[in-house]
Amino acid sequence: MISIVMPCYNGETSLVRTAECIRAQTVADWELIAVDDGSSDGTGAALDALARADVRIRVIHQENGGVSRARNAGMAAANGDWLIFLDSDDWWEENLLSSAMKKLAEEPADLLVFGFKSDINGKETIPFSFAPKAKHGDLSLPKEMQLGLLDKNTRYLSVYFGAPWLQVIRRGLVTQAHLQFDRAIQQSEDALFNITLLEHVKNVALLDEPLMHYRIFDNSAFHRFQENLPEQMELINQRFRQFLEVNHKSAEFWDA
Repeated sequence: MISIVMPCYNGETSLVRTAECIRAQTVADWELIAVDDGSSDGTGAALDALARADVRIRVIHQENGGVSRARNAGMAAANGDWLIFLDSDDWWEENLLSSAMKKLAEEPADLLVFGFKSDINGKETIPFSFAPKAKHGDLSLPKEMQLGLLDKNTRYLSVYFGAPWLQVIRRGLVTQAHLQFDRAIQQSEDALFNITLLEHVKNVALLDEPLMHYRIFDNSAFHRFQENLPEQMELINQRFRQFLEVNHKSAEFWDA
């Protein structure tokens, strides 16, 4: 089974469409764990209605604590062999899960990465392809992907910039390594999660198809002014340095 974790905050207008794209998947063996992160609109009621209509949908209601806390709650409640994230304003092509499972059956891996399209203020952009670059010596693909998270100029996969919703993860890796999103940071927490995840990944499968649609708005959290951004960037820098130190990374990682 595939566990889908969907954090939701004041997403009443978009989450029904997102939930419908999940229910339209050609693979039926999934569970959706929707985490209502203290929404002040009708998100909670909309999610409860979806859960009443489909037993595969479970809802967690919690006080507002941010997307990291919401994703952590969803991961803790997951039961599937595989784990995938989806934000409540994004959506999938109906064959995303079936294509991912077919690829993993042909090419067993701990992690599968797929492509996406961006939808900017309602206008769809050209699909993001992988565009692999030359490797660094004899580094494995997981190590290449770690380097790319530290420095986009060394990115082997242009599509892999740290977003958690671009991949299917073997859930056992997450539970065995006790992986969580860092609640103390509000920027790059997903890249920090992924660089830590990749430390435990032995092999990666690549599905170069734009099966996910990522919606971007001018008023999204990423584009809003953040007064504490300098402090956040310093904290992020500290977290990545701690990762490199703990895992005894080589000079090329420190350079990146």
